[in-house]
Amino acid sequence: MARTILWWEKTVEYLFVFRYWGLDSLVMPLDGNHEKAGDTIFSSDLGKWLLIEFKRDEASCKSEIDKFDPRAYLKGCRLHKGEDDHHLLVFGEEQNGHLELRAQTYFSQRSKVLDAALQGGIGKSEFGSYLQAIVRLKKKGAGASGSPVDFSAAAVVAQSGDDVVCMSVEECAGALGIELAHLFTTEKERSRDYGHEL
Repeated sequence: MARTILWWEKTVEYLFVFRYWGLDSLVMPLDGNHEKAGDTIFSSDLGKWLLIEFKRDEASCKSEIDKFDPRAYLKGCRLHKGEDDHHLLVFGEEQNGHLELRAQTYFSQRSKVLDAALQGGIGKSEFGSYLQAIVRLKKKGAGASGSPVDFSAAAVVAQSGDDVVCMSVEECAGALGIELAHLFTTEKERSRDYGHEL
């Protein structure tokens, strides 16, 4: 009898951390002080930055589209398709009774070998600009608990050699001095900004 397994989005997130970095190599700002966290994060030479969003399985990846109005999603695809190796969706897949991790790029939806994808990334300044751009494209109010956008199942990973920093999107934005709440536009503003280009 074949073994059946059951897993959730958090299972994928925890498996990712244990498999790729283990608890010993993670540096996580815990005190909530973004300025202090920023000093820790950016005083080291972390050259590669990735945004990783965790999903239960491949079918769940399609739910990301719902975080955008259609025109904004198409705009994101045009701007970033083929140039989104630094933004990954990581999800679980059952193989022979075991949970395996798979990855695809966010907008391009290209399958990636996870080990190789984690060697990529973009510079800090470019990453900050990308983070601001993607937040502007997402629907206001798309997040849980009244937050503008739900990044609860996402992590920012910055690395250089053996140094790895893993933080939430909110911690990263705070450390970069990005006010996420000010980046959101209304549907009317997005229509004005993106409607004429479609």
